[in-house]
Amino acid sequence: MRRPLAPAPDLTRERDLAHDLGRDLARDRALARDHASALDLAGARDRWFSLADSPAGRSAVPDADHAVSAAAERIVVNLVRLLPVSSRSRYREEFTAELDELAAAGLTRWAQLGHAGRLTVRIWSLRSAIRTNTRASTRRA
Repeated sequence: MRRPLAPAPDLTRERDLAHDLGRDLARDRALARDHASALDLAGARDRWFSLADSPAGRSAVPDADHAVSAAAERIVVNLVRLLPVSSRSRYREEFTAELDELAAAGLTRWAQLGHAGRLTVRIWSLRSAIRTNTRASTRRA
């Protein structure tokens, strides 16, 4: 006589847990990358301030001759308004920091305006990439 087969176990819960674990790992990796970036930025900031405080490094600090172009800064501030709200503060800081670095390197106001013009050309592709990335991350969540 044949024995009846046992019912197959329901693995739905285990599959859901594995999916949640994968999503948590991806989020943790992203947080680790963000943390590493923040530490790099903090280290760069500390190096900048220690350089600016030293007598030899005072010449690297922007002064009146190496000031950020007000027109380039206005362009950057207005460009950032085209980005999604969630990303505006990050890119405003990033773009104005680039202008500060250009000024500190001694680039003229015209060169800074050229940099702002290049940002103008690329802002739409950046906006598209941010929106695509945001949509993809909300679908995964």
